[in-house]
Amino acid sequence: MPKSTTWRQEWSLGVPALDAEHCALLAQLDQIARRYSPDTSADRKDAEPALICALTDLGEAVRSHFRRTTERMAAIGYDGIERCHAENALLMAEYAELLRAWRSQRQHVLDETMHRVLREWLLAHIFGVDRAFVDAYVTASCPLGRRAEEPSRPQLHRLERSRGESRESDWFPRGSECVEEDRDEKAGQGG
Repeated sequence: MPKSTTWRQEWSLGVPALDAEHCALLAQLDQIARRYSPDTSADRKDAEPALICALTDLGEAVRSHFRRTTERMAAIGYDGIERCHAENALLMAEYAELLRAWRSQRQHVLDETMHRVLREWLLAHIFGVDRAFVDAYVTASCPLGRRAEEPSRPQLHRLERSRGESRESDWFPRGSECVEEDRDEKAGQGG
């Protein structure tokens, strides 16, 4: 079974909403890795289309994350937004190419190599595009240098007006919990 990727505190960008989204994306990848590991999917005849479908869902979750992050960027007038669009488009093109290759190979298990490639792909986004944005976000949100947990009210209202919404929960979704330890590993160790 591929080694799981548990959220590490050093990966935190200091913006709870982004950290929760990143944690959820990595958790979704790990769920796919467990479900379609060589140990659990080797003999399943339906695993190939199901694996590609699960990976497609992951790609859509990443695309939604990119959209929400771009909205956050627009809300603060982030000047790196065009570079972000270009990098996100490149990341999605890379992902689409991986899916095409795995589909053509009739891949039905997510082996350790595939899991590592996808994990590194997600982490490259976190440590690249999103880290650069967070540095600008913190500066824009907290001119005195303290970390912000939420956008300022004027920034939030600008975003809401631009989207025709008024729900704060869309801006910073709640409910995703990050775990720093792999529960399966703990269960296997008797604790």
